[in-house]
Amino acid sequence: MGVGRDRLAEQTVGMGFGGGPGGEGLDPVASPSGKAGPDSTFCHYDEWYSSVSNQGKTMQAVGATQADYNGTGSDATSTFSAQVSGTVTASISSSLSADANTVVADASMTMGASLSVSLTASLGNSTTVTAKPGQTAYAIYGVWRLRTYGTYNIQREDCSTSSAALTAWSPWYVGWQTWTS
Repeated sequence: MGVGRDRLAEQTVGMGFGGGPGGEGLDPVASPSGKAGPDSTFCHYDEWYSSVSNQGKTMQAVGATQADYNGTGSDATSTFSAQVSGTVTASISSSLSADANTVVADASMTMGASLSVSLTASLGNSTTVTAKPGQTAYAIYGVWRLRTYGTYNIQREDCSTSSAALTAWSPWYVGWQTWTS
């Protein structure tokens, strides 16, 4: 979520104090941006991530891929355990310098997902995979990240704006990716 969501410019207009007829003697009132005068305009600084779309989820591995070959004549179940722990942080690709907290908060709100700026995959986690005869069971432990695409916007106090395409990979949940082949 952006800083204020209030993107309306505020006008500061001089007010007449001790002036004579016709409005002479107006005292300019400084805007919060430091500019003075009856035509001064300022905007609240804000950054936001808009038009966000879901581009699917990806696994960020913490540790190596684990594998177990089934050389028996029947189905075999393999148990895989987390060998290492690690922290995965949000990644952002954009031509603008984007605030990760803003990107993750706006993506969370738009996608209805509980995303984080960083997430730690800890030891003590395990999973099982069943492989048919002659197949190999594989498992990767890590953090699932939601990939989103949208537009990053910046509005400055002088009311100038910048926008650019942005792709983000936001940590979503700790888990396993498993398959057989």
